[in-house]
Amino acid sequence: MVIPKSSSPQAESRGGHSRGRSRRQNAIILLILGVGGLTAWVWVGGLTKCFNALAARALTARDTATAAQWLNWSKRSSRSDGQSAFLEARLARHRQDYEAVRVHLQRAFRLDYPRDLLEREQWLTLAQAGQLRDAEPHLAALLSDPRDDGPEICEAYVNGYLLTYQPAKAQLLLGGWQRDFLEDPLPHVIQGGMNAAGQQWNAAEVSFRKALDLAPAHAEAAVGLADVLVAKNQFEEALRWYRKGETGAPQNRQARLGAARCLEALGKRDEARQVLTALAEEFPASSPVLFALARIELEERNDSRARELLEGALAGDPHNAGIQTALAAALRRGGEIEAAEAYSREAQKSAAAKVRAERLQHKINAQPDDVALRYELGALQLERGSEREGVMWLKSVLELQPDHKLAREALDRYERQHARRAAD
Repeated sequence: MVIPKSSSPQAESRGGHSRGRSRRQNAIILLILGVGGLTAWVWVGGLTKCFNALAARALTARDTATAAQWLNWSKRSSRSDGQSAFLEARLARHRQDYEAVRVHLQRAFRLDYPRDLLEREQWLTLAQAGQLRDAEPHLAALLSDPRDDGPEICEAYVNGYLLTYQPAKAQLLLGGWQRDFLEDPLPHVIQGGMNAAGQQWNAAEVSFRKALDLAPAHAEAAVGLADVLVAKNQFEEALRWYRKGETGAPQNRQARLGAARCLEALGKRDEARQVLTALAEEFPASSPVLFALARIELEERNDSRARELLEGALAGDPHNAGIQTALAAALRRGGEIEAAEAYSREAQKSAAAKVRAERLQHKINAQPDDVALRYELGALQLERGSEREGVMWLKSVLELQPDHKLAREALDRYERQHARRAAD
């Protein structure tokens, strides 16, 4: 029997080697094509688009830290991408860095990012910053064509209305936000804060619990609910919610301070002192922290330490009647009667100013367009209250009446004083 050559072992071996070489060559070709395709994909911006998409998703979830990380990767993969610049602007707006917003929007414009998207972001920035005289005319257009930015629009304008003390307009938009975006916890958090500010504790509790039903790990909602429970003297449950709120970086100090307050109310003063001592070391310029620790030291009759803490607290909050009264008590026990009486008089003036401010606030709630009331409250806060509140009230006057001379002069005077203090 003659064996065909193609069936011989040697021929099979040679054929196998040939087919093996062919397969390896094909694999190499496919690898080269794959690498080339990946390189081309990266070259045309595929990797940048991927990072930008992840950053956009993080911004939608209001996770600015993660968004910043993805945008850093985006910048490494491309230095001339309009979408990256646009997302950098949105991230800066979320962080309330309005100068950075301007810079990034200008860069996005130079990179030919769609002009209409840049204009919309500019309107949201103006609204969020409280410049509603310029932003409000665009609200109807934004709401009629929200695209994918419905919650962004609502959040920016609600914040602007609250910043300029227009609660009725904020409430109206907030209701639509809650109805149209059923899974978003933020409108319920804001609603809870508004109710708490009006001491509507039961309504505030309902709003915060609704937010936590939607987002159980929402630190701001947890701390807000805990604050409400403290107002209702429910300290044990409040303590549990403060503990949950400690995981959120922006709420960490407030949550720990609240937890210390609960521990003290529950008779666990040593634990409260430990928490407050750690906070004071971490935040040595925080008036609320220093004041809370000083109260414990006063009760323990550690007057020297209490006085030191109270003086630090008063430096950051110079018109706080509670701090002034406590410092007067420490000085009186130390025999410094004249100094104690001076602080007592200041405390009485600060307390009276606070009562006056509350009355003005009630009047403004009934007459929101009364610029005279707003100016009076702003000037009062600057003189004997919260400087931050005073500035905000005076700016709200200029939103309603841009040519209000007294408000402009008061703000200019404050800016000069603030600049001098910063220089010193």
